[in-house]
Amino acid sequence: MSGRRRLVRIREERPGASVREIWEAVEQQGMGTVGVRTVSRFLRGVEKEKKRLRRDRAISFKEKKKKRKKKSGEVPVLSK
Repeated sequence: MSGRRRLVRIREERPGASVREIWEAVEQQGMGTVGVRTVSRFLRGVEKEKKRLRRDRAISFKEKKKKRKKKSGEVPVLSK
């Protein structure tokens, strides 16, 4: 099992765990070792994914808002 796959499994078990907690959990479960840099890079990717999802949600909300304005017959104001 690759280091990344081990990290994914532990991430599912303990959402919100820090780098050190995840790193210790890998060793405790006898999955071998995984580097601290690997863990921190993995968590950075998780955070980027969260930000991307949040941004996508915000964009879809803006689009819905535009559609509502069109339906109500208001004149859309051009953004500055």
